[in-house]
Amino acid sequence: MSDWMDDSVVSNQTQLHYNRRNGSGPALVLLHGISHDSLCWTPDAEALEDRFDVIMVDLRGHGKSGAPD
Repeated sequence: MSDWMDDSVVSNQTQLHYNRRNGSGPALVLLHGISHDSLCWTPDAEALEDRFDVIMVDLRGHGKSGAPD
């Protein structure tokens, strides 16, 4: 995942982390389940990165995202 962008945004006073490929295809947002973080999608995202603009988000309280108050 060396060509992937690693960044975050703030939404409702909570930082949300994401990894994004910035591919040329349509956006494809991959959301993880309750006990994971966005990196659980890495093998799938790498297989899809040539056809989609893959975005993997760490939901609130998971991975590198902040937890709400």
